[in-house]
Amino acid sequence: AYWNQGNYPKALECDFKALAINEEIGNKSGIAGNLAAIGTVYIDQSNDAKALEYYFKAMNMNKELGNKNALANNYCNIGNAYYDLGNRTMGLEFYFKALALKIKLDDKRGIARNCGNIGNIYEDMGDYTAALEYEFRALHIDQKVGYKKGTASKMNSIGSIYTRLKDFKKARLYLDSSLHVAQRIGEREY
Repeated sequence: AYWNQGNYPKALECDFKALAINEEIGNKSGIAGNLAAIGTVYIDQSNDAKALEYYFKAMNMNKELGNKNALANNYCNIGNAYYDLGNRTMGLEFYFKALALKIKLDDKRGIARNCGNIGNIYEDMGDYTAALEYEFRALHIDQKVGYKKGTASKMNSIGSIYTRLKDFKKARLYLDSSLHVAQRIGEREY
């Protein structure tokens, strides 16, 4: 709740208390979750190096536990931190690891999320063909599972790529569609 409110110091205080309790009782799954939560608070404070420290600890714990879904989420979080730090190569490496696990787990929203992340990096790198490939893959999944926020996000990304390509007709189509979906669901960000 504190994290959602943006009260990061209080969120960290609670996360560290929970971590201490889980360590005391030997709850490794709880420890891994606490470590990931701490990493997320740090990343939201733009302390990506500290976030990576906790994400790697969570990743190693989840590897030990064999928790593939949590491990895939750790890989995605690590990819986010590297991306924020400007290390696109490492960001892609971890997004692809996350994608491979999400495919094995048949986690459609996880697949879409990671395809979108990969598309964002390719867009930043100027590889618009690859960016569109991954963004469209993500869009089709989000539409199929009915995830409207993801649909708006992916349409927005696709419109941005077409804008960069100066294909303004397609850009407008996707940006207008993104806006329409976002307005219907009350998603102000898009």
